[in-house]
Amino acid sequence: MKIGLYYFLKRLAYTLPDPIVFRLRFLWKHSYWPNLSAPRSLTEKILWLMAWDSNPLRAKVADRIKVREFVHELAPSCKSPKQLWSGDSLTADIWNGLPKEFVLKANHGSHMTYIVDKQQDTIDEIVKMSGTWLTKDYSLNFGEWVYQNIPRVLIAEEKLDIEGKIPPDWKFFCANGKVFLVMLNTDRDETSEYDTFYLPDFTRLPNLSMDYDYRQTPDVDEPSCFKDAIRIAEHLSAPFDFIRVDLYLIGPNVYFGEMTCFPSAGSDAIKPINLDFEFGSQIKLDKSFVNLVPRSIWINPPERLI
Repeated sequence: MKIGLYYFLKRLAYTLPDPIVFRLRFLWKHSYWPNLSAPRSLTEKILWLMAWDSNPLRAKVADRIKVREFVHELAPSCKSPKQLWSGDSLTADIWNGLPKEFVLKANHGSHMTYIVDKQQDTIDEIVKMSGTWLTKDYSLNFGEWVYQNIPRVLIAEEKLDIEGKIPPDWKFFCANGKVFLVMLNTDRDETSEYDTFYLPDFTRLPNLSMDYDYRQTPDVDEPSCFKDAIRIAEHLSAPFDFIRVDLYLIGPNVYFGEMTCFPSAGSDAIKPINLDFEFGSQIKLDKSFVNLVPRSIWINPPERLI
């Protein structure tokens, strides 16, 4: 029955404007109908921003190249991984000039990142994979309009590590320029990941989950640069009513990762649900950028996920 309903909704989504599609997907993931007229929870407000916000600065910070200038202007003490190359064609000459290990990313979306190890990866494999990235309009996946017009190019960056491992990813959820929640994501190079949540004062929230099948991180000490990271996240988030700032904390240094306008497109079910509403209460939506016409960025998409 549930599978049949899923495919019915999936087909129906082709014909509906974005706000309706967002509501149906939300219902599927959260088991309640979202109130976009007067959103209250964090996930409802993320959905509202996807449907109605049109702040052009969001598209700038979603662009992995343009955001570097933004970070330098608002948080000059925040380091960025060294950019080694960018372009739309990874040739043999470019490949030979890159280090043995580096991070390859697509500029125009999420989940298009790969850590290249030349001892294991061939140029043909990487060219094929990255070429597939460049064919994708990531905005079609979940209706995240910020990605729609970002140039489709590849970026090679230096690989950051701590004792040979990928550094933990610290994700700072910010409301109107203030951090209200921190997520620590570790062991991303292993078969399973760990997530743990903290308040800005580093108080752990052991009962909070965000729809992940990940395990809680074992207790960690507060990083020496944690307070600096809070300050940097708040500087970078100041122009937005809500955004997530992802950083790497390596020794005394804070490195920029990315800025995420709509985490998981609002589909992560925050549990217990009262925390979803508690976090949402801290966000005062800026309606000066309201798009009065229902957005419809999809034009005959080959696939629509709901």
